[in-house]
Amino acid sequence: MSVTKALYILEELIVDPEGLGLIDLSNRVSMNKTTVYRILTSLMERDFVEQDNITGKYKLGMKILSLAHTFYDRLDLRGLIRQFFDTSNEEESIVVVKPYSNNCSLIDVIGNQEMIRNSDINDCLKNYISIKEVYYTNYLKWKNVDTFYMGDLSKQDQKELRQKMRLIAIQGYDYVEADYNDYPSLCIPIYNYARELAAMVCLFSKQLLDKNYLSEKILEYTDKGNLISRNLGLP
Repeated sequence: MSVTKALYILEELIVDPEGLGLIDLSNRVSMNKTTVYRILTSLMERDFVEQDNITGKYKLGMKILSLAHTFYDRLDLRGLIRQFFDTSNEEESIVVVKPYSNNCSLIDVIGNQEMIRNSDINDCLKNYISIKEVYYTNYLKWKNVDTFYMGDLSKQDQKELRQKMRLIAIQGYDYVEADYNDYPSLCIPIYNYARELAAMVCLFSKQLLDKNYLSEKILEYTDKGNLISRNLGLP
């Protein structure tokens, strides 16, 4: 079996996690059906690919997930993010936060660390509005925001919060004009291979009040966030 051909097939299955039929897969990799079927059979024997008994479609198997877990566990997430994000502006601070089961913690600060010196690193959801909003948007599935606890908010405030969460999910970032210590903040999510929230990167800067600067940073941060997510295996 050609390793290169097998990799082409796996790459196409990554793009379509719901699976592909034999004909579609053959067309995508420009190979005849017999060759693709033979390679798929070998990959299935090693659990790299599995076939849906109902639809007949082929999709990635558990062995791929196991390999991804091994890579992800060894990954220096902080180091990876630092390859993309930096600032020489002494009036800016970039906060990197990693989510956990029911909270998240600060794992890195790039730039001016004095701006967040009084922050409780183990309770980022309490201190940072934009991080909290991105966290809940992605962890509690914005399509079902009616199901999560909103505290003592009025009906109008709850409605506005739901609308904002939907907007965050669509646009891929959150902007808060007065966040921690009244600094404006721009926060973007980073996802891993399993489409889970892996980290959040949040820029604190007074310059974000300038609409042109804000627009520039939105484009820069969302592009870099997408690149990091792809580095983590997001299809």
